[in-house]
Order: sequence, then C-alpha cells, then structure tokens
Amino acid sequence: MTTDDRSEIKGSDRTSYRVDITYREPGFEEQSGLGPHPYGGTFEVVARDANEAIHLAIEEFRRIEELSWVGWQRVIVSMDVQRLEGEVEASLRATGEPARPG
Repeated sequence: MTTDDRSEIKGSDRTSYRVDITYREPGFEEQSGLGPHPYGGTFEVVARDANEAIHLAIEEFRRIEELSWVGWQRVIVSMDVQRLEGEVEASLRATGEPARPG
C-alpha cells in the first residue's frame, strides 16, 4: 500500500488502519522455562472503522498462525489500532480477542 493509499479510499467509507497485536505462546514458555515472553505482529488493513480493522487483523493473524510450522498456540494479550492518515482515530487496547459481531 502506498502512502497515498493511506487516506480514505475515494468514493468509499473505508480507511486504512494499522493494528498491532501482542501475543504469547504459553506452550513454548512452559516448555522452554523462559517464562512469559510477548511477541508482536503489525497488520495494515482497510476497514470502515477501528472495530472492523481489529477483526480483519485478527483474521489475518489466525491465518498466519495456521500456516506456522511451529504449531504453538498463540494467545492475544493486547491490541492497538491506529488510523494511518492524520491523527489517531482511536487507540484501542483490549485484553484477549473481542467477540465477533454476529
């Protein structure tokens, strides 16, 4: 995505967001004896709002988890979402995964 694409998509109600996901791998922590160790991933998505951005980022996070050769379960511990154009629209912090809208 280019810098110019990081604004509201012309003729659309969608905007680009960056979602930072912090997660742990409890099975690895237990087996290695190293204790809690956070990891992180950053996802850029185009969404209608910050909540949709979070859900799209989680979907991509889980898709990547499925493709991982390691196989450790990944537990999301926090998320931060920012609108990429201009000021921060929202800085949402959550513990765990939000419920999917039904």
